[in-house]
Amino acid sequence: MDESSFLIIHAGAGFHAERKRSSYKKLLKHCLQIGVQSFNEISTAVDCVERVVCHLEDSPLTNAGCGSNLSLDGTVESEALVSDGKSCGSVAAIIGFKNPIKCARAVFDNQLLPSQLGRVPPCFLVAQGAERFLEDKGIEKVPADLLLTKESRSIFNEACARLCKELKAPSLCTVGALAYHNNTIAVANSSGGILLKHPGRIGPSCLFGVGSWASYQPEMSLAITVTGIGEQIMKTNLASTIGHQLFNVNVPLMFLLKDNFQKFYIESSFLDNEEPLVGIIVLRKSSTAVELAWIHSSKSFAIGYGTSSHLKYFVSEKLSKVEKTFELGGVNFSLKDHFK
Repeated sequence: MDESSFLIIHAGAGFHAERKRSSYKKLLKHCLQIGVQSFNEISTAVDCVERVVCHLEDSPLTNAGCGSNLSLDGTVESEALVSDGKSCGSVAAIIGFKNPIKCARAVFDNQLLPSQLGRVPPCFLVAQGAERFLEDKGIEKVPADLLLTKESRSIFNEACARLCKELKAPSLCTVGALAYHNNTIAVANSSGGILLKHPGRIGPSCLFGVGSWASYQPEMSLAITVTGIGEQIMKTNLASTIGHQLFNVNVPLMFLLKDNFQKFYIESSFLDNEEPLVGIIVLRKSSTAVELAWIHSSKSFAIGYGTSSHLKYFVSEKLSKVEKTFELGGVNFSLKDHFK
């Protein structure tokens, strides 16, 4: 793999218990290694992010795939999205699929097929219609109970018993990955949604432009994904609203992200009476550099990034306890010097 392939991932923004942080770091490291290794085996960034998110879904630590939050009726309803900045595929409110990101990839790949009788292939499918489509594509459906874990059942039972009270359960939302490889860019998300959600509730993880966004341009490409309180992300149309503001190559990505996060999210009139709780990762590629950046107003954010010779993974913690404050970070890689 050449040094112009890059990957940044997250395992949710919210609260990561201290006793589990070493496990989150091990998961991030493992998934980064899988992703970086895949650059030697695959041709596009989409292949990379799909593979990485599959491994994130397989971990019971995350709110995606196995071990996801349960809805009010005690089932796992999943949603996922994949995009290369030119097209996208997403699914929502599907039950009984081990790796929702593979389901989103099936919709994405179907977009590339020629239309028949003027019928444009769908880019977003939900519920039973999505499940029929996936079964037609040969994606195996598993018994819904296989997606439940002892911990997810326990949290569900406790939440049901304390529905009218505050529950200090892990508030982890999507998992996500961004990659640049072989002159392609990609974003992938997967989520089980909020705990005790109403059946049929759709969150931002599967909504292109809302929970994630990507744009491929020869002179500059960018991918962004957002995790946190879904309704806040949807009301602010956050991914594309901020993403469109990050194309000024003359301004460092971190500065643009900070200013626009403040303007379009923290100061949004939609959130006047709410505590803003989200996390964002961004990958921006220009002719001279790749910039990675992250920002979060949640208590913590599990993040990792890597190339063939450099991996870093950590749980970023918001230092200030004041509402409407946030943590910001980033790193730049020079494409001329390989590393900066």
